[in-house]
Amino acid sequence: MSILAGIGYCIGAALRYAEDLKSVYRVKQLKDLAKLVEDGPRLVEISGGVGSDAPIRCQYSDSIGAIVVEMAQKHFMAKREVIKDNGVSTKRKDNDDNKEWVRDSVCMRSRSREVPWYLDDGTGRVRVEGAPLASGFDLTEASKVYEDQSSRRSIFFNANQIRSLVKYVGGEQDVKMLGITRSEWILPIGKPLTVIGEAIKDSNGAVRIHRPLSGEFKFFYVSDRSVDTLVEEWQDSASFWKRYSVGFTVAAVILTLVSGCECPAP
Repeated sequence: MSILAGIGYCIGAALRYAEDLKSVYRVKQLKDLAKLVEDGPRLVEISGGVGSDAPIRCQYSDSIGAIVVEMAQKHFMAKREVIKDNGVSTKRKDNDDNKEWVRDSVCMRSRSREVPWYLDDGTGRVRVEGAPLASGFDLTEASKVYEDQSSRRSIFFNANQIRSLVKYVGGEQDVKMLGITRSEWILPIGKPLTVIGEAIKDSNGAVRIHRPLSGEFKFFYVSDRSVDTLVEEWQDSASFWKRYSVGFTVAAVILTLVSGCECPAP
């Protein structure tokens, strides 16, 4: 019964989310939003293109964005002790014969930069705040550059230094650098987005939208996918769990009947 209760909860939650999403007020033109929130915050759905008065230019491409995340991943070869199939190490303390070179990589740096940005539909602008924490939010890969460092000689690290590369334990180990992959992920200027959130007018009269702070339905959504698509997904999820519950119930009834049957004595 607990399984059926869980399935019922999933069905109910999916249907509630779908209905709540359909009930959100859809603003057709951003110029109308200021009047709509004159009496206080309101949960709304808006759409427009990403814009900024001071966009960030990428270092490795000509792309510009309101958010830029720079990542650096180091690739290297490191010596590891050989492990037998039975899980017992064959390493001996007096030599290095039972070690082998293993290729590995680790993210060494991640830097995120964001400037104030807004949605613009040609009729008005609305500033968006806190988007990276919203459901559906995603960045676009703007560039990926590989820097070869394999020509450098082997570098010897001690246990403390190697810990910044990989989580090895033990004594000193050899590491050979192979290269660094640098990538940039951005929220491109001009990208069309749909936002569901709480719209509010600040003390300066400007309208912004952010994660809802009031009301029962505190859903914050920022994506290039339409809300109609999201509603369909929740409805499909509810339909799946309904079909699953029917199948599970039928199987449970059959098992109950079979286990309840008593075979005649020979």
